[in-house]
Amino acid sequence: MADCPDLQALLVSSFGLTSSTIEANARAIYDAHYVAETHHTHDGLNVIFFAERFDHAFFRSVNFQAARGAKNEIDKHRCERIHWISELIRGNVPCSECLLMPSERTNRPDKRLYVLNSECFVVWLEPLQSGDWTFSSAYRPMAYQIKKYRKSAKATIWRYGQ
Repeated sequence: MADCPDLQALLVSSFGLTSSTIEANARAIYDAHYVAETHHTHDGLNVIFFAERFDHAFFRSVNFQAARGAKNEIDKHRCERIHWISELIRGNVPCSECLLMPSERTNRPDKRLYVLNSECFVVWLEPLQSGDWTFSSAYRPMAYQIKKYRKSAKATIWRYGQ
């Protein structure tokens, strides 16, 4: 295990920036740090970051009531935590764990949900046919949502320090 990262130092400041600047900065980080580089899970499996996934991962619906509403606004909180993603999936962050989550679709393989309990932050990975994983999304759900995820998990496959 690597040294524990200072999560606060990894935050990308959005103070005083417009939404379009926040989006441009986050896209540049995502392309350079994630799409262009190789990343691995806590157990050494490849994680592939596709450029097309940026909008799904870093935008949110303006209509918070719509569970499946169109994502039409950059989420500055997701963008600020963009550097947390690689640290969490690598297994470098205390108070984190990886849950095996059932797919919503029948006959689809299970997903992985990395949870950073101390910050209520999650990262979703989806399986690829190659045996690799692909990044899906990262965000700060409400505490009740994490409890709901944990309840529906098939298993906890890893915990930091265990």
